[in-house]
Amino acid sequence: MFHGQGVAIADYDNDGFPDIYVTNVGANVLWKNNGDGSFSDVTEYAQVGDTHWSTSAAWADLDLDGDLDLYVCNYTVYDVHDPVPCMDDDGKPIICHPQLLEAENNSCYENLGDGTFRPILNKWGLEAEEGKSLGVIAADFDRD
Repeated sequence: MFHGQGVAIADYDNDGFPDIYVTNVGANVLWKNNGDGSFSDVTEYAQVGDTHWSTSAAWADLDLDGDLDLYVCNYTVYDVHDPVPCMDDDGKPIICHPQLLEAENNSCYENLGDGTFRPILNKWGLEAEEGKSLGVIAADFDRD
């Protein structure tokens, strides 16, 4: 992990134990609750290791198939291992303000029911205009 930005807690695998998804500046992490007070990093297996500057996430059954899908808000295009150099008018290095960085698309992952996910942002019409997302909340407003 690099710099934690947000957390989304839900039982994504329906085993009765709450799991944790942590958003970061850098790789996000999915922690599976083992049910004994410990957690396992299943990010690579689940295929949800978004490496953008992610700010928040939310779990919701977006396709109404009984399992929780994952929506992730991303802020800017930024690589912690290869940061964009920013310079002032005199050519001196400065800290890059986020306004100087390119916006990043959000991510959405469909839960395949076997512990893995696939990216599926456009399937459900969730693509957005270019912008820098900071937060997301999921709720069943019409109780369906």
